[in-house]
Amino acid sequence: MDMLLQVDEQLPDFVGFIGGFPCPPCSTMGLRKGKSDPRFMIFIKGLEQLEHLAGRRVVKFYVIENVPGMLQSFSGEPPISEWVSKELERRLPHFAHYMWIVQAKEQLLPQSRNRVFWVGVDKEVLQVARMEELKAPTILGSASLNSFLDDCKKMPDIFNQDKFTVKKRNNIVHYNERFRRDYYNPEEGILCAVADTSRAPEKLFGEFFDVEFCGALRTQDKSKWVVGEVPGKVWNNGRELSIAERARCMGMVPDSLVFGDTKDVDVVRWLGNTIPVNSVGAVIASIMEAYVPWESVVLLNRPVPRGPVAVSSTKSESEELESEHAKLVPGSKRKRSSVKKSRHTESEQLESEYAKFDPGSKPKGSSVKKCRHAN
Repeated sequence: MDMLLQVDEQLPDFVGFIGGFPCPPCSTMGLRKGKSDPRFMIFIKGLEQLEHLAGRRVVKFYVIENVPGMLQSFSGEPPISEWVSKELERRLPHFAHYMWIVQAKEQLLPQSRNRVFWVGVDKEVLQVARMEELKAPTILGSASLNSFLDDCKKMPDIFNQDKFTVKKRNNIVHYNERFRRDYYNPEEGILCAVADTSRAPEKLFGEFFDVEFCGALRTQDKSKWVVGEVPGKVWNNGRELSIAERARCMGMVPDSLVFGDTKDVDVVRWLGNTIPVNSVGAVIASIMEAYVPWESVVLLNRPVPRGPVAVSSTKSESEELESEHAKLVPGSKRKRSSVKKSRHTESEQLESEYAKFDPGSKPKGSSVKKCRHAN
């Protein structure tokens, strides 16, 4: 569904609001038009939805993510991050607000990738949890790029003119020689590095960001090349960083990803737009430090309804079902058993689907478990 067309009053109740918005308005890879970029409207709409849900006092926390370009000033205007922080404080005065910068290489990933997170928690949650404020994400430490690489049987022949241009071949040779001369240090575990060989050595993105880590994976990467000497993984002039290795550097498990017939260039673009899993996990872990039975918190301090919308939004799920049933059958009242029936568990839904194909039968527990695993 197009969120710009979504009616706020029709949003369901949920405890957490987690999301991001298009980064080109503020990214160094985009035109950096800021709030004048039409895509920034998606963020404005997200703020409106968050404000509406927080007004019901059902949302207990939020997480909003974007690129570090939000912290920079451009076009003579203050950084967008300042505007975002002020808007969140204005729209959600009953929340405690934080802005954290989380670096993936500090969260056990071999990739240098900063991301900005805005985090907010209902002050009532902090009170019930007996906390004055949330703690910033814990720095877990670094990880070696060596252990994230796949085993290989051979290295590509970069002198094959049909596959490698003169420019790319020269860049590969330059990076490989430079790494071995200036950085290679087996005693300290520095065995390899990743270079962007599509760019000339004198260009900004041509330099190594961090020798022990992979530079930030970007949507427009044409060639991330691994150089160095890792037994059974990298030798000679090195090789391309594979799709599986890119996913691993993002904190994903490659075996669990299914790309189908998607072209590699599109997968690279998708991975370049991904938030490192470990970075998100670090933020959520900080929020969970304040976990209490949030449902009970919702019942403590619901605000006085401010109008028809607020009144309808405070109904419980069962009341909403009864109201909808009454519209269809005037003068009747929906039974509790009917309400309960509408809340099928996953296993009940699977049994219902199974019955359509084999009436009168019921799947065994093992069959249900198998279906659930397949999903």
